Amino acid sequence: MKKQIFSNKFIWLLGGIIFMSYIVTWSVYYQGGFLQTNIKVDAATVGKITVLMLWMRPIGGILGGFLGDKFERSNILMIALGLAATFLIAISTAPITMPHMYFKIQVVMVGLMIYTVRGLYWSLLGECKIDEKVLGLAIGVVSFIGYLPDILMPLVNIELFKTLGPNGGYNGYFIFCACAAILAIFMTLVFKRSVKKVVKNPLKTDELIAEKA
Repeated sequence: MKKQIFSNKFIWLLGGIIFMSYIVTWSVYYQGGFLQTNIKVDAATVGKITVLMLWMRPIGGILGGFLGDKFERSNILMIALGLAATFLIAISTAPITMPHMYFKIQVVMVGLMIYTVRGLYWSLLGECKIDEKVLGLAIGVVSFIGYLPDILMPLVNIELFKTLGPNGGYNGYFIFCACAAILAIFMTLVFKRSVKKVVKNPLKTDELIAEKA
């Protein structure tokens, strides 16, 4: 059964997609600090924007799920990741002389895209061709890979802020997250194409799984 788990490329791909997407979601925790440190927005306003961004959680989750059912989950996931990367790059490269409203809107949009991503990446599990007998173990393996950023991202942030300083640290961090989003798009595309190959050759895939079990 272990062989059936570790030889299933869909599990590794899904783990990689969640890993990269989860790096992107970590940018949510630094939006308030960015507004206060880089853009010099007052604390009360930052609190309001942060609350509004967090309200994007139910909106993004429901919207992502609805659109995923309508237009294919992997497609909507890639679009949301692409938009998240775009907003993160836009917020980190724009001159700080831009109106505060520009940055406030960007922060809220980043939140909307991130929570759309979070509402979608686990939905790909149903396409992974996993035997129900090992489904729990498979989810555990994917979770272990996917949530490693909880351990790694604080270390990355320490190095970024130590090297680039308080202001540059936020910009470098957001660009780093945008790059992770781009890698997640690439992995999702590979996942999507692999699923299509399985759909075209279901008998061959089932025989392969039976042999490995």
